Amino acid sequence: TPRGALHERSVTIEVAGQKDMLEKAFSFGSPSCGAIADAEPTATDGYYLLDQDGAHGMNESLKKVWCNIENERAGVTGRLGLYSHSLALWLDASTGSDLETSGPGGQLHGTPAYVDRWHARWPVAALALPQVYATAHMRPFYAKEGLVTFDGIDDVLVSTVKRETRNATLFVAFRPNFGTRPDGKCPSGANPANPVIAGRACAPGWILSDNDLSDARHPKGMGIHVGRDGLVEAVIGSQTGLYSSQPLKTLVGGCMHILTIETSAAQIKMWVDGSRSPDLSFQSFLDARSGSINMTIGARGTHYISGMGGGIVDQDHFAGLISEVVVVETVLDDVQRARVERALVSRWQCNPVPPVDGGHISVRAQELVQESSTLRVELERMGGSDGYVSLSFLFENGTALYGVDGGFRVLNGTNGSGLISWDHGELGTRVLFVEPIQDHLWNDARKNFMMKLDIVYAEFMVHLSIRGKTIEIENNDPHISAVFPRNGPAVGGATVTVTGLGFQRNDTRISVMMPDASIFLQPAPRMYDMRLGDTSCRQLEWISETSLVCVSAAGTGGALTVRVNVEGNYTEEQRAFDYNPPADIQFHPPSAPTTGAVVLTVIGTNFGTSDYDAIVEIGTTRCESMWTSDTSLSCILAPGVGARLDFNVSLYKDTEHESSGKSAEAWSYQSPVLTHVSLNRQIGALPIVALVGHGFGLLDYTPVVMVGNVPCTESVWLSDRSLSCLVPPGSGSNQPFTVHLAGAVSTPLPDFTFSYLPTPVVQSVSNLVWASQAAPGAANITVVGAHFGLTNSNPKVLIGDTFALSTLWISGSSVAAQVAPGVGKDLSLAVQVYAQVGVSNASVFNYHAPVITHVDPITGPAAGNFSLTVLGSNFGEIDYNQTVLFDEIECLHSS
Repeated sequence: TPRGALHERSVTIEVAGQKDMLEKAFSFGSPSCGAIADAEPTATDGYYLLDQDGAHGMNESLKKVWCNIENERAGVTGRLGLYSHSLALWLDASTGSDLETSGPGGQLHGTPAYVDRWHARWPVAALALPQVYATAHMRPFYAKEGLVTFDGIDDVLVSTVKRETRNATLFVAFRPNFGTRPDGKCPSGANPANPVIAGRACAPGWILSDNDLSDARHPKGMGIHVGRDGLVEAVIGSQTGLYSSQPLKTLVGGCMHILTIETSAAQIKMWVDGSRSPDLSFQSFLDARSGSINMTIGARGTHYISGMGGGIVDQDHFAGLISEVVVVETVLDDVQRARVERALVSRWQCNPVPPVDGGHISVRAQELVQESSTLRVELERMGGSDGYVSLSFLFENGTALYGVDGGFRVLNGTNGSGLISWDHGELGTRVLFVEPIQDHLWNDARKNFMMKLDIVYAEFMVHLSIRGKTIEIENNDPHISAVFPRNGPAVGGATVTVTGLGFQRNDTRISVMMPDASIFLQPAPRMYDMRLGDTSCRQLEWISETSLVCVSAAGTGGALTVRVNVEGNYTEEQRAFDYNPPADIQFHPPSAPTTGAVVLTVIGTNFGTSDYDAIVEIGTTRCESMWTSDTSLSCILAPGVGARLDFNVSLYKDTEHESSGKSAEAWSYQSPVLTHVSLNRQIGALPIVALVGHGFGLLDYTPVVMVGNVPCTESVWLSDRSLSCLVPPGSGSNQPFTVHLAGAVSTPLPDFTFSYLPTPVVQSVSNLVWASQAAPGAANITVVGAHFGLTNSNPKVLIGDTFALSTLWISGSSVAAQVAPGVGKDLSLAVQVYAQVGVSNASVFNYHAPVITHVDPITGPAAGNFSLTVLGSNFGEIDYNQTVLFDEIECLHSS
């Protein structure tokens, strides 16, 4: 295939004058992007429009083909094959130069331009374009297909860096112009020679130079000059150095010469188109050290005025094309030098020997992979190694999901995709590892995923053997169908049978040759493991491909997962086995003081054969427990209160694997005990009584003190030995004090009782005509009875629910009262002494009934809904929610 930017080109075969053509049948993996227009001018990369035959070519219809220059570029290592050296300079115009080197307004016309780097693609170009070109997004007409034209008059590029050492290796791809420049002169400024010899009228001039001639006595640096005789000359300082052994051959088309110069402290070497010239050892007057001159392309580095009257030495600008310049500040070994030379030869020489060969990519991968294994994909570049190659890989879901996102992991890829590459001159294998994600669920159906490969970029055509492949995943997880029995003792020893599928044969044998050459069939058991929770079986026996028998090891816990592992592939059955919970629980002593700090002994079974941090709880109070054995624990009792409390032993408390047992007997803290009360009878108002004893609790557990069967109006905890009680209203004598605390009750004792004052008795009422009492009047009454107090007890008289305006104690059997205004009839009459209330069973009180004297208006509409004012007496001094009736019908609203 020819060099060039080929994209969707037709392939024609001609045999004996007969032709057949397949349209759009062939493309390079990526052409060398002869870009003339930038799809995104403000970005440093982007998609560029291809121009297959130059900006002014004939085939303009093919320009709407885009390539991504970011992917097209491979960098120094990929393009040149240099792995351990950094470049001092690199001019690579292979993608189409945007360098401004000539023409009206050209930035290099007459004035050297200083550049940061030689990369010649725009907008990351060595030189900024003039505004006219930047606006049009066009490269100059004179830069065609990656070849930069130097006019031999004043075009020059000057680097911002200098060569720092004597040791350097320089590579140049160029084609000289032996003709005259536009003004008819040679690049040196002289008239062309006559006659023209072998088509050479002028010396093309200086290709590259950092000659420092500022000191005529000690010139430094080196340069490369092409003479009219076609010889390439390496010049040291101002002295003639090394000549090529043969003149340059005449080139046609877009072909380039490849020149290599190697300079060290001792000598200089030259290769022209692969032919090595005789080496030149330096003499004392030759100095290839770098001076203060920046590396210059297209002219000599400096000039000087001869003290001998020789005048100005012309910079002798270069006439011709330059496509690539590489400067490495070290002497490369032969392998590295040959690799870089081959990169330039492959890109720029016509019909190079050997021919350009990008090689081919071989793909090796299994078509079937087990779920528990890893797929190895080998991608090997074989054959030729010319040019950089970049390959994309993509692994995508087929049916390999198993409920997991992706279904697989690419161990050296990002989200199942990525790029791998081979640099110029590099062969070898790249390996991708793909690991299916195990779901640990047995399934006899195979899953699959797809592998896709593509050449992203190749400088020269590279064949890819496989672009797509389907990989099948075979599920090799075992499967659990049943577990029996599903429980066993904590000491272990239970025989547990697991039935299922995929328990691979475990009675296989392999052939082993013995020292006497006999064959021994050696058992090759598979790796099996079965766990109840986190505990492996004490003994595991393979019965068949569908059955295993496990002798359980000691353990504890409930709702445990059963896991079967066969050769690293496992499956699980959730909540399939329980170790028996603690049982047969007994304790001693059966009760203890509320202050705690008593050691309890707990016996039972299934506490565990080692310390599993058993928790003992009495009611809601935890004991500080200490494991002794599978049948014994001890516990330091915490302070608490309560009677007939549950006694529980738990393992893995408050987890999904909790295993708990409860004693058949209840446990109790000792009941409260009273030893003293501060008051045992009522003298006046209901008193606050202090109670002393023990067992009331070290904390306030809201004890309740009772007087008889009535709780104190307020019970207050003060300490484990002290309470107080606001005696509730009541009656009677010798009512026992008792303390009720969390179900425990103190024993009533005859020494700790309370007697109330007797209840008042109303016998008669004097000095009142009940039926004639006016509502607003202030009648005085005298009440006769008993138990009104031996002294003035500030008794109160009540008529119905209304207290008298005032009450006067006369004696223990007589009080006088002033009746308060009110309304109503058949109201009870009572006397209250302290909290005791005595109600008359015979005497009642009636206020006068209401009397109506006038209504206004006296007539109204039959429809109603009008206001009526009623006047009279005995309606009450306040609003008693009176009701007005017409016959038996209530008014809608009365106030």
